[in-house]
Amino acid sequence: MAIDPNIDIEDEVFSKLESDIAKTILRKALIWLKPQQQEHIQTLYLSEKPISQAEYAERLGIEESGVDIEVEI
Repeated sequence: MAIDPNIDIEDEVFSKLESDIAKTILRKALIWLKPQQQEHIQTLYLSEKPISQAEYAERLGIEESGVDIEVEI
């Protein structure tokens, strides 16, 4: 595998570490939410394949505008 001289490896590593730390902090903060809220946030933003609010609303059988309300409950 060839090394791309245009990529700053240090920046890439720090970016990955910062992202991992932020995800860990976020996941720990999620424990304070209700299980339904945790599921919504996980599905919409944190999963390997996050989905749009429109897709999520369709899954729930509600209007897209109702997704925000569901997360707030």
